[in-house]
Amino acid sequence: FLIASGSYIYGVYSSEDGLSSANYFYKAFEIALSAAIIVKLSFITSCEKQKLSFRKYLSFFGVPLLALVVWNILFSLFVGDRAPVMFFSVLTFGLYFIRWKRLNFILLCMSIFLASILFSFVGELRQVGERSNVDFSERITNITNYSEGKTSKKFDELVPGDATIEMALSVNTLNHALLNVPDKYDYRYGLFQLQYIYASIPGLSGVISEILYGSDTKFYSSSKFITYFIQGDQPTFGNGTSILADFYLDFGVIGIVIGLYLFGYFVGKNEYKLFSSYQQVTFSWVVILIFFSKALYLSRSSILFELSLIVFIYLLIKINKFIVSSLKKT
Repeated sequence: FLIASGSYIYGVYSSEDGLSSANYFYKAFEIALSAAIIVKLSFITSCEKQKLSFRKYLSFFGVPLLALVVWNILFSLFVGDRAPVMFFSVLTFGLYFIRWKRLNFILLCMSIFLASILFSFVGELRQVGERSNVDFSERITNITNYSEGKTSKKFDELVPGDATIEMALSVNTLNHALLNVPDKYDYRYGLFQLQYIYASIPGLSGVISEILYGSDTKFYSSSKFITYFIQGDQPTFGNGTSILADFYLDFGVIGIVIGLYLFGYFVGKNEYKLFSSYQQVTFSWVVILIFFSKALYLSRSSILFELSLIVFIYLLIKINKFIVSSLKKT
């Protein structure tokens, strides 16, 4: 991935000189690393509930895997990509803090507050890199100059607290969905949700979207549809989606109610596994760990968007288990 990523290796988040294969290499890396962590977590759950220190917890991962996780988190901070930082931090370390070392409410609030400051700073560093294509040291030097008196990328005017706008725009996605559907466009009746299912088979989602919509890419996903609502046919960046807007575009208000009820029912039935003794690597165990790890920003995404990641992780673990079992027999 690093060889194919172009300027990304130097900290340029939105580098355009990388090879097209870089996205596939990173996806493979994300799936394999997540699968390895989940296998370790499954074993760690067999430990005594009240008798595990954090040092002992970390030792179960082994130095090579733990070093790779920490390196990935630090490199993501360097580049300015906050999603992998949250995902791999919670996936790797989160289980310890809900099973063996509960954080009290005050400490939890302080941790979230400090983390939000860090992530806002990282977001600013990334924006400086996007605007000037400079390396990391120059971004640190120039961040104050870029923050003072600059216009907001989202609104083309000076906005106080620009770093916090991204959170507010998650609500904006639902506002535009309500404004345009069903008055200007009909509901999609599950087509966006089906596209997430197609994505579980590599390449199928793009093929089906091209067959159904041709070059009209605004129907390729709920995020592209919302971006079209906000910016028109020539967007300069993606506005993303939200868990509410995603369900609303497909099924309206009833879709939000039923979709989130079913999701809540699934979580309620399976979250006990995070606190229970040894867990086999079942499909539901992988699902609950992935949603637990992505819970911090799930509201700014969509539930079935994670399905392809979950399926690939589960299949990789099962393939790996089959290979290991075959080698033991021979």
